Amino acid sequence: MDFYSNLDSRHLDISKPTLFEIESAHQLEHLLSPSLKFILSHYAQKYPRHLLHLLNNFDELNLLFRSVIEWHYLHSWNSTLIGKFYGLKLVNRLNLKFPSGNTGGAEEKLVRFQTLDTVQKLASLLELIGVPYLNIKLNNYYDSLLPSFYLKTLKPDSKWVDWVKVKFVQLYPVLKMFLKISNVVLKIFFLAGLKGVDCTSLIGSFFKIGHGRITTADHLLHQQSTAANTSTSTSSGSYQLTKTRPASLTASVRHWISQLTNNSTLISTVGTTLDSILPIFIFLLKFLEWYNTSQFGNLLSGSSSSSNSNTQSSNIGTTIQLNAENFNRPKIVSNEIGELLSKPKLTKYLTRQSCTTNNSEDSSNGKCKICHDTIHNPAIIETGYVFCYPCIYTFLQEGDSETGGRCPVTGKKLLGCRYSESLKEWKVSGVRKVIL
Repeated sequence: MDFYSNLDSRHLDISKPTLFEIESAHQLEHLLSPSLKFILSHYAQKYPRHLLHLLNNFDELNLLFRSVIEWHYLHSWNSTLIGKFYGLKLVNRLNLKFPSGNTGGAEEKLVRFQTLDTVQKLASLLELIGVPYLNIKLNNYYDSLLPSFYLKTLKPDSKWVDWVKVKFVQLYPVLKMFLKISNVVLKIFFLAGLKGVDCTSLIGSFFKIGHGRITTADHLLHQQSTAANTSTSTSSGSYQLTKTRPASLTASVRHWISQLTNNSTLISTVGTTLDSILPIFIFLLKFLEWYNTSQFGNLLSGSSSSSNSNTQSSNIGTTIQLNAENFNRPKIVSNEIGELLSKPKLTKYLTRQSCTTNNSEDSSNGKCKICHDTIHNPAIIETGYVFCYPCIYTFLQEGDSETGGRCPVTGKKLLGCRYSESLKEWKVSGVRKVIL
Protein backbone atom coordinates (compact mmCIF):
# COMPACT_ATOMS: atom_id res chain seq x y z
CA MET A 1 0.00 0.00 0.00
CA ASP A 2 2.99 2.32 0.36
CA PHE A 3 3.46 2.23 -3.43
CA TYR A 4 -0.11 3.34 -4.08
CA SER A 5 0.45 6.84 -2.70
CA ASN A 6 3.39 7.36 -5.08
CA LEU A 7 1.39 6.56 -8.23
CA ASP A 8 -0.07 9.21 -10.53
CA SER A 9 -3.80 9.29 -9.79
CA ARG A 10 -4.56 10.67 -13.26
CA HIS A 11 -3.61 7.34 -14.85
CA LEU A 12 -5.44 5.11 -12.35
CA ASP A 13 -8.76 3.40 -13.00
CA ILE A 14 -11.17 4.11 -10.15
CA SER A 15 -13.02 0.84 -10.78
CA LYS A 16 -9.93 -1.37 -11.08
CA PRO A 17 -7.47 -1.83 -8.20
CA THR A 18 -3.72 -1.75 -8.66
CA LEU A 19 -1.47 -4.77 -8.40
CA PHE A 20 0.00 -3.43 -5.15
CA GLU A 21 -3.40 -3.44 -3.46
CA ILE A 22 -4.18 -6.96 -4.68
CA GLU A 23 -0.80 -8.28 -3.53
CA SER A 24 -1.18 -6.60 -0.13
CA ALA A 25 -4.49 -8.38 0.36
CA HIS A 26 -3.02 -11.71 -0.80
CA GLN A 27 -0.06 -11.41 1.54
CA LEU A 28 -2.32 -10.77 4.50
CA GLU A 29 -4.54 -13.71 3.52
CA HIS A 30 -1.51 -16.00 3.38
CA LEU A 31 -0.37 -14.82 6.84
CA LEU A 32 -3.75 -15.29 8.51
CA SER A 33 -3.71 -19.09 8.90
CA PRO A 34 -0.02 -19.35 9.98
CA SER A 35 -0.60 -16.60 12.56
CA LEU A 36 -3.58 -18.42 14.05
CA LYS A 37 -1.62 -21.68 14.09
CA PHE A 38 1.30 -20.01 15.84
CA ILE A 39 -0.98 -18.58 18.52
CA LEU A 40 -2.66 -21.96 19.00
CA SER A 41 0.69 -23.76 19.24
CA HIS A 42 1.88 -21.24 21.84
CA TYR A 43 -1.07 -21.90 24.12
CA ALA A 44 -1.04 -25.63 23.35
CA GLN A 45 2.32 -25.82 25.13
CA LYS A 46 0.68 -24.42 28.26
CA TYR A 47 -2.59 -26.35 28.01
CA PRO A 48 -1.78 -29.49 25.99
CA ARG A 49 -4.67 -31.48 27.41
CA HIS A 50 -7.27 -29.20 25.84
CA LEU A 51 -5.54 -27.68 22.81
CA LEU A 52 -3.15 -30.35 21.51
CA HIS A 53 -5.90 -32.22 19.70
CA LEU A 54 -7.04 -28.98 18.05
CA LEU A 55 -3.47 -28.21 17.01
CA ASN A 56 -3.03 -31.63 15.42
CA ASN A 57 -6.18 -31.08 13.34
CA PHE A 58 -5.66 -27.37 12.71
CA ASP A 59 -5.55 -27.65 8.91
CA GLU A 60 -8.92 -29.40 8.72
CA LEU A 61 -10.56 -27.07 11.25
CA ASN A 62 -9.14 -24.03 9.49
CA LEU A 63 -10.47 -25.37 6.19
CA LEU A 64 -13.95 -25.79 7.66
CA PHE A 65 -14.35 -22.50 9.51
CA ARG A 66 -12.66 -20.30 6.93
CA SER A 67 -14.75 -21.86 4.18
CA VAL A 68 -17.93 -20.85 6.01
CA ILE A 69 -16.68 -17.31 6.67
CA GLU A 70 -15.27 -16.73 3.19
CA TRP A 71 -18.42 -18.12 1.55
CA HIS A 72 -20.47 -15.60 3.52
CA TYR A 73 -18.33 -12.73 2.21
CA LEU A 74 -18.39 -14.08 -1.34
CA HIS A 75 -22.18 -14.41 -1.20
CA SER A 76 -22.80 -11.03 0.44
CA TRP A 77 -20.05 -8.80 -0.94
CA ASN A 78 -18.47 -10.70 -3.86
CA SER A 79 -15.30 -10.35 -1.83
CA THR A 80 -13.22 -12.11 0.81
CA LEU A 81 -12.64 -11.30 4.46
CA ILE A 82 -9.33 -9.56 3.80
CA GLY A 83 -10.47 -8.22 0.43
CA LYS A 84 -13.36 -6.35 2.03
CA PHE A 85 -10.96 -4.86 4.56
CA TYR A 86 -8.95 -3.44 1.64
CA GLY A 87 -12.11 -2.38 -0.21
CA LEU A 88 -11.59 -4.92 -3.00
CA LYS A 89 -14.06 -7.30 -4.62
CA LEU A 90 -14.25 -9.92 -7.37
CA VAL A 91 -16.29 -9.19 -10.49
CA ASN A 92 -17.78 -11.29 -13.25
CA ARG A 93 -16.04 -10.44 -16.54
CA LEU A 94 -18.72 -12.27 -18.54
CA ASN A 95 -21.26 -9.46 -18.05
CA LEU A 96 -19.14 -6.33 -18.30
CA LYS A 97 -21.03 -4.93 -21.30
CA PHE A 98 -23.57 -2.43 -20.03
CA PRO A 99 -26.60 -1.51 -22.18
CA SER A 100 -26.81 1.96 -23.69
CA GLY A 101 -28.99 4.71 -22.25
CA ASN A 102 -27.50 4.97 -18.78
CA THR A 103 -30.04 6.67 -16.58
CA GLY A 104 -30.54 6.77 -12.85
CA GLY A 105 -29.27 3.76 -10.98
CA ALA A 106 -26.75 2.87 -13.70
CA GLU A 107 -24.01 2.10 -11.18
CA GLU A 108 -26.32 -0.19 -9.24
CA LYS A 109 -27.26 -2.05 -12.43
CA LEU A 110 -23.61 -2.41 -13.37
CA VAL A 111 -22.85 -3.92 -9.97
CA ARG A 112 -25.67 -6.41 -10.46
CA PHE A 113 -24.25 -7.40 -13.87
CA GLN A 114 -20.81 -7.94 -12.30
CA THR A 115 -22.07 -10.22 -9.53
CA LEU A 116 -20.33 -13.60 -9.41
CA ASP A 117 -22.35 -16.68 -10.20
CA THR A 118 -22.27 -19.83 -8.06
CA VAL A 119 -19.53 -21.54 -10.09
CA GLN A 120 -17.27 -18.49 -9.86
CA LYS A 121 -17.84 -18.23 -6.11
CA LEU A 122 -16.89 -21.89 -5.68
CA ALA A 123 -13.80 -21.35 -7.84
CA SER A 124 -12.79 -18.35 -5.74
CA LEU A 125 -13.31 -20.36 -2.56
CA LEU A 126 -11.19 -23.18 -3.99
CA GLU A 127 -8.38 -20.79 -4.82
CA LEU A 128 -8.52 -19.09 -1.42
CA ILE A 129 -8.95 -22.11 0.89
CA GLY A 130 -8.64 -25.34 -1.08
CA VAL A 131 -5.39 -24.67 -2.93
CA PRO A 132 -3.37 -23.72 0.22
CA TYR A 133 -4.75 -26.79 2.02
CA LEU A 134 -3.77 -29.10 -0.86
CA ASN A 135 -0.38 -27.40 -1.04
CA ILE A 136 0.32 -28.17 2.62
CA LYS A 137 -0.74 -31.80 2.30
CA LEU A 138 1.20 -32.37 -0.93
CA ASN A 139 4.33 -30.77 0.52
CA ASN A 140 4.16 -33.04 3.56
CA TYR A 141 3.63 -36.09 1.36
CA TYR A 142 6.53 -35.05 -0.88
CA ASP A 143 8.83 -34.62 2.13
CA SER A 144 7.87 -38.07 3.42
CA LEU A 145 8.67 -39.72 0.06
CA LEU A 146 11.92 -37.86 -0.57
CA PRO A 147 14.16 -40.02 1.71
CA SER A 148 12.88 -43.25 0.18
CA PHE A 149 13.45 -41.80 -3.29
CA TYR A 150 17.07 -40.85 -2.55
CA LEU A 151 17.80 -44.17 -0.84
CA LYS A 152 16.20 -46.01 -3.79
CA THR A 153 13.99 -48.13 -1.57
CA LEU A 154 11.03 -47.62 -3.90
CA LYS A 155 10.65 -50.34 -6.53
CA PRO A 156 8.69 -48.92 -9.48
CA ASP A 157 9.35 -52.01 -11.62
CA SER A 158 7.53 -54.39 -9.28
CA LYS A 159 4.83 -52.26 -7.65
CA TRP A 160 2.62 -49.77 -9.46
CA VAL A 161 2.12 -47.86 -6.21
CA ASP A 162 5.86 -47.24 -5.99
CA TRP A 163 5.85 -46.19 -9.64
CA VAL A 164 3.22 -43.55 -8.88
CA LYS A 165 5.25 -42.34 -5.90
CA VAL A 166 8.43 -42.05 -7.97
CA LYS A 167 6.62 -40.09 -10.68
CA PHE A 168 5.08 -37.84 -8.04
CA VAL A 169 8.50 -37.03 -6.55
CA GLN A 170 9.88 -36.30 -10.02
CA LEU A 171 6.99 -34.22 -11.37
CA TYR A 172 5.75 -32.35 -8.29
CA PRO A 173 8.62 -29.77 -8.20
CA VAL A 174 8.20 -29.20 -11.95
CA LEU A 175 4.47 -28.59 -11.52
CA LYS A 176 5.06 -26.13 -8.68
CA MET A 177 7.63 -24.24 -10.73
CA PHE A 178 5.25 -24.06 -13.69
CA LEU A 179 2.44 -22.65 -11.54
CA LYS A 180 4.74 -20.06 -9.97
CA ILE A 181 6.04 -18.90 -13.34
CA SER A 182 2.50 -18.72 -14.74
CA ASN A 183 1.32 -16.57 -11.83
CA VAL A 184 4.31 -14.25 -12.23
CA VAL A 185 3.62 -13.87 -15.96
CA LEU A 186 -0.05 -13.09 -15.28
CA LYS A 187 0.93 -10.44 -12.74
CA ILE A 188 3.29 -8.84 -15.25
CA PHE A 189 0.53 -8.78 -17.89
CA PHE A 190 -1.91 -7.33 -15.34
CA LEU A 191 0.60 -4.66 -14.33
CA ALA A 192 1.21 -3.78 -17.98
CA GLY A 193 -2.53 -3.37 -18.55
CA LEU A 194 -2.73 -6.02 -21.25
CA LYS A 195 -6.21 -6.29 -22.72
CA GLY A 196 -8.17 -9.30 -21.50
CA VAL A 197 -6.03 -9.85 -18.38
CA ASP A 198 -8.11 -8.76 -15.40
CA CYS A 199 -6.97 -11.35 -12.84
CA THR A 200 -3.62 -12.32 -11.31
CA SER A 201 -4.25 -16.07 -10.91
CA LEU A 202 -4.78 -19.01 -13.24
CA ILE A 203 -8.07 -20.08 -11.64
CA GLY A 204 -9.49 -16.56 -11.83
CA SER A 205 -8.48 -16.21 -15.48
CA PHE A 206 -10.00 -19.58 -16.38
CA PHE A 207 -13.36 -18.77 -14.76
CA LYS A 208 -13.45 -15.17 -16.08
CA ILE A 209 -13.06 -13.51 -12.69
CA GLY A 210 -11.68 -9.98 -12.41
CA HIS A 211 -10.82 -7.50 -9.67
CA GLY A 212 -12.79 -4.40 -8.73
CA ARG A 213 -13.42 -1.95 -5.91
CA ILE A 214 -16.27 -1.92 -3.42
CA THR A 215 -18.35 1.18 -4.14
CA THR A 216 -21.41 2.86 -2.68
CA ALA A 217 -23.63 0.74 -4.92
CA ASP A 218 -22.24 -2.43 -3.31
CA HIS A 219 -23.18 -1.18 0.14
CA LEU A 220 -26.62 -0.23 -1.15
CA LEU A 221 -27.22 -3.68 -2.63
CA HIS A 222 -25.97 -5.27 0.57
CA GLN A 223 -28.47 -3.27 2.60
CA GLN A 224 -31.24 -4.31 0.23
CA SER A 225 -30.36 -8.00 0.45
CA THR A 226 -30.04 -7.81 4.24
CA ALA A 227 -33.42 -6.14 4.53
CA ALA A 228 -34.96 -8.73 2.21
CA ASN A 229 -33.54 -11.61 4.26
CA THR A 230 -34.91 -10.14 7.48
CA SER A 231 -38.34 -9.60 5.85
CA THR A 232 -38.32 -5.85 6.28
CA SER A 233 -41.50 -4.23 5.01
CA THR A 234 -39.82 -1.49 3.01
CA SER A 235 -40.37 -0.73 -0.65
CA SER A 236 -37.53 -1.28 -3.09
CA GLY A 237 -37.32 2.43 -4.00
CA SER A 238 -36.90 3.66 -0.44
CA TYR A 239 -33.54 2.05 0.28
CA GLN A 240 -30.87 4.61 0.98
CA LEU A 241 -27.34 4.15 2.17
CA THR A 242 -26.76 5.39 5.68
CA LYS A 243 -23.22 6.71 5.86
CA THR A 244 -22.17 6.11 9.42
CA ARG A 245 -18.88 5.13 10.98
CA PRO A 246 -18.26 1.38 11.49
CA ALA A 247 -19.61 -0.15 14.65
CA SER A 248 -17.27 -0.26 17.59
CA LEU A 249 -16.03 -3.54 19.02
CA THR A 250 -18.33 -3.28 22.05
CA ALA A 251 -21.37 -2.56 19.90
CA SER A 252 -20.50 -5.44 17.58
CA VAL A 253 -20.19 -7.86 20.51
CA ARG A 254 -23.51 -6.72 21.95
CA HIS A 255 -25.18 -7.10 18.57
CA TRP A 256 -23.63 -10.55 18.14
CA ILE A 257 -24.90 -11.71 21.55
CA SER A 258 -28.39 -10.39 20.82
CA GLN A 259 -28.50 -12.34 17.55
CA LEU A 260 -27.26 -15.68 18.90
CA THR A 261 -30.78 -17.11 18.97
CA ASN A 262 -31.46 -16.12 15.36
CA ASN A 263 -29.86 -18.77 13.13
CA SER A 264 -30.63 -16.92 9.89
CA THR A 265 -28.48 -13.93 10.84
CA LEU A 266 -25.80 -15.70 12.88
CA ILE A 267 -23.24 -15.89 10.07
CA SER A 268 -23.83 -12.28 9.03
CA THR A 269 -23.44 -11.20 12.66
CA VAL A 270 -20.13 -13.06 12.90
CA GLY A 271 -19.03 -11.29 9.71
CA THR A 272 -19.93 -7.90 11.19
CA THR A 273 -17.93 -8.71 14.31
CA LEU A 274 -14.94 -9.77 12.21
CA ASP A 275 -15.09 -6.45 10.36
CA SER A 276 -14.49 -4.70 13.69
CA ILE A 277 -11.95 -7.16 15.10
CA LEU A 278 -9.77 -7.42 11.99
CA PRO A 279 -8.49 -3.79 12.04
CA ILE A 280 -7.58 -4.17 15.72
CA PHE A 281 -5.81 -7.46 15.01
CA ILE A 282 -3.81 -5.93 12.16
CA PHE A 283 -2.91 -2.93 14.31
CA LEU A 284 -1.59 -5.22 17.05
CA LEU A 285 0.49 -7.16 14.52
CA LYS A 286 1.98 -3.93 13.17
CA PHE A 287 2.67 -2.70 16.71
CA LEU A 288 4.43 -5.94 17.66
CA GLU A 289 6.44 -5.79 14.44
CA TRP A 290 7.51 -2.24 15.25
CA TYR A 291 8.29 -3.13 18.87
CA ASN A 292 10.50 -6.07 17.91
CA THR A 293 12.43 -4.12 15.26
CA SER A 294 12.79 -0.75 16.98
CA GLN A 295 15.41 0.40 19.46
CA PHE A 296 12.73 1.03 22.06
CA GLY A 297 12.10 -2.70 22.47
CA ASN A 298 15.83 -3.38 22.65
CA LEU A 299 16.23 -0.75 25.37
CA LEU A 300 13.47 -2.31 27.45
CA SER A 301 14.88 -5.80 27.05
CA GLY A 302 18.36 -4.51 27.84
CA SER A 303 17.19 -2.82 31.04
CA SER A 304 15.43 -5.97 32.20
CA SER A 305 18.50 -8.09 31.52
CA SER A 306 20.82 -5.63 33.28
CA SER A 307 18.64 -5.73 36.40
CA ASN A 308 19.34 -9.45 36.68
CA SER A 309 23.07 -9.17 35.96
CA ASN A 310 23.97 -8.45 39.60
CA THR A 311 22.10 -11.52 40.80
CA GLN A 312 23.76 -13.70 38.19
CA SER A 313 27.26 -12.33 38.83
CA SER A 314 27.03 -13.20 42.53
CA ASN A 315 26.72 -16.88 41.65
CA ILE A 316 29.63 -17.01 39.19
CA GLY A 317 32.27 -17.80 41.80
CA THR A 318 30.18 -20.57 43.32
CA THR A 319 29.48 -22.07 39.90
CA ILE A 320 33.17 -22.10 38.94
CA GLN A 321 34.11 -23.69 42.25
CA LEU A 322 31.50 -26.43 41.89
CA ASN A 323 32.58 -27.14 38.33
CA ALA A 324 36.22 -27.39 39.44
CA GLU A 325 35.31 -29.83 42.19
CA ASN A 326 33.22 -32.00 39.90
CA PHE A 327 35.71 -31.98 37.03
CA ASN A 328 37.84 -34.86 38.33
CA ARG A 329 34.97 -36.89 39.75
CA PRO A 330 34.12 -40.14 37.91
CA LYS A 331 30.83 -39.93 36.07
CA ILE A 332 28.22 -42.45 37.18
CA VAL A 333 26.19 -43.95 34.35
CA SER A 334 22.57 -44.63 35.25
CA ASN A 335 20.97 -48.02 34.79
CA GLU A 336 18.94 -46.80 31.82
CA ILE A 337 22.00 -45.55 29.93
CA GLY A 338 23.89 -48.70 30.88
CA GLU A 339 21.18 -50.86 29.40
CA LEU A 340 21.20 -48.80 26.22
CA LEU A 341 24.96 -49.12 25.93
CA SER A 342 24.62 -52.89 26.22
CA LYS A 343 22.51 -52.98 23.05
CA PRO A 344 24.54 -54.22 20.07
CA LYS A 345 23.30 -51.39 17.88
CA LEU A 346 24.40 -48.60 20.21
CA THR A 347 27.54 -50.43 21.26
CA LYS A 348 28.60 -50.58 17.65
CA TYR A 349 28.13 -46.89 16.99
CA LEU A 350 27.73 -44.94 20.23
CA THR A 351 30.93 -46.09 21.94
CA ARG A 352 32.92 -45.60 18.77
CA GLN A 353 31.49 -42.13 18.24
CA SER A 354 32.28 -41.15 21.83
CA CYS A 355 35.96 -41.77 21.21
CA THR A 356 35.70 -39.94 17.91
CA THR A 357 34.06 -36.96 19.58
CA ASN A 358 36.79 -36.76 22.21
CA ASN A 359 39.51 -36.79 19.60
CA SER A 360 37.52 -34.31 17.46
CA GLU A 361 39.17 -35.68 14.33
CA ASP A 362 36.01 -36.29 12.29
CA SER A 363 34.53 -32.91 13.10
CA SER A 364 37.70 -31.08 12.11
CA ASN A 365 38.29 -33.09 8.93
CA GLY A 366 34.67 -32.97 7.78
CA LYS A 367 34.15 -36.73 8.06
CA CYS A 368 30.93 -38.56 8.80
CA LYS A 369 30.74 -39.94 12.34
CA ILE A 370 29.08 -43.15 11.11
CA CYS A 371 31.06 -44.23 8.05
CA HIS A 372 34.21 -42.21 8.97
CA ASP A 373 34.48 -41.04 5.38
CA THR A 374 34.16 -37.61 3.80
CA ILE A 375 30.59 -36.37 4.18
CA HIS A 376 28.57 -36.67 0.98
CA ASN A 377 25.06 -35.22 0.74
CA PRO A 378 25.27 -33.72 4.28
CA ALA A 379 22.30 -33.78 6.64
CA ILE A 380 21.84 -32.45 10.17
CA ILE A 381 19.72 -33.79 13.03
CA GLU A 382 18.26 -31.97 16.02
CA THR A 383 21.29 -32.64 18.24
CA GLY A 384 23.41 -30.55 15.87
CA TYR A 385 25.60 -33.27 14.37
CA VAL A 386 26.10 -33.60 10.62
CA PHE A 387 26.28 -36.95 8.81
CA CYS A 388 25.90 -38.36 5.33
CA TYR A 389 22.20 -38.38 4.51
CA PRO A 390 22.03 -42.13 3.62
CA CYS A 391 24.10 -43.04 6.70
CA ILE A 392 22.01 -41.17 9.26
CA TYR A 393 18.69 -42.11 7.70
CA THR A 394 19.59 -45.82 7.62
CA PHE A 395 20.96 -45.62 11.16
CA LEU A 396 17.79 -44.03 12.54
CA GLN A 397 15.44 -46.33 10.64
CA GLU A 398 17.09 -49.59 11.65
CA GLY A 399 16.82 -51.00 15.13
CA ASP A 400 14.07 -52.04 17.49
CA SER A 401 11.81 -49.82 19.55
CA GLU A 402 14.60 -48.97 22.02
CA THR A 403 17.79 -48.73 19.99
CA GLY A 404 16.43 -47.04 16.87
CA GLY A 405 15.63 -43.37 16.43
CA ARG A 406 18.57 -42.14 18.52
CA CYS A 407 21.48 -39.84 17.88
CA PRO A 408 24.58 -41.92 17.00
CA VAL A 409 26.81 -39.68 19.10
CA THR A 410 24.82 -38.84 22.22
CA GLY A 411 22.26 -41.65 22.23
CA LYS A 412 19.48 -39.10 22.78
CA LYS A 413 16.03 -39.92 21.44
CA LEU A 414 15.09 -37.70 18.51
CA LEU A 415 11.68 -36.05 18.57
CA GLY A 416 11.22 -36.48 14.84
CA CYS A 417 11.46 -40.29 14.99
CA ARG A 418 8.40 -42.39 15.77
CA TYR A 419 8.25 -46.17 16.05
CA SER A 420 5.35 -47.92 14.31
CA GLU A 421 4.22 -50.97 16.26
CA SER A 422 2.14 -52.25 13.36
CA LEU A 423 4.90 -51.99 10.75
CA LYS A 424 7.73 -52.73 13.21
CA GLU A 425 9.86 -49.93 11.82
CA TRP A 426 10.83 -46.35 12.56
CA LYS A 427 9.24 -43.38 10.83
CA VAL A 428 12.05 -40.87 10.44
CA SER A 429 11.50 -37.14 10.06
CA GLY A 430 13.37 -34.04 11.11
CA VAL A 431 16.53 -34.89 9.14
CA ARG A 432 17.40 -31.70 7.30
CA LYS A 433 19.69 -31.53 4.30
CA VAL A 434 22.51 -28.99 4.52
CA ILE A 435 23.45 -26.84 1.54
CA LEU A 436 27.14 -26.02 1.61
